[in-house]
Amino acid sequence: MKPKDILKAALQAFDGTLILVSHDRDFLDGLVNKVYEFGNKKVTEHLEGIYEFLQHKKMENLRELERKA
Repeated sequence: MKPKDILKAALQAFDGTLILVSHDRDFLDGLVNKVYEFGNKKVTEHLEGIYEFLQHKKMENLRELERKA
């Protein structure tokens, strides 16, 4: 088992609140159920996992491109 997998398993077993900062999507998958987005001088809370958040952002970006076209 890789060290990253051991850490992920330990974090999943932890019965408490964690704040994780990572760009590793696979690591975050299954660990997070809330994503905070920092940008445009504000913080936005998203009540979803990392891949749902990324899909939501992708759709927002596509709609923005359509509006500009």
